[in-house]
Amino acid sequence: MQTLEVSPGSHIVTSINAAYEAVRAKKQPTGAIAPTRFYGTDAGHHYHVLVIKGIVCGLGGRYNTMPAKHLFIALADVSRA
Repeated sequence: MQTLEVSPGSHIVTSINAAYEAVRAKKQPTGAIAPTRFYGTDAGHHYHVLVIKGIVCGLGGRYNTMPAKHLFIALADVSRA
């Protein structure tokens, strides 16, 4: 798996963080959040081959291999920002 690293000050990160804060009235956790774990994602390939910056969202752990409908419900308000 290729790595994915996007600057915390990049446009995509600051835009998503601003939307989260506008809706939730609190700062969004960003970056490597403890306890850190390593999971595979295609995002690294998109970044290295296609030069597409992005972010990786998700729960990881026990939910990383199945649909996370509860995540979509929990973050539905953020999509309105």
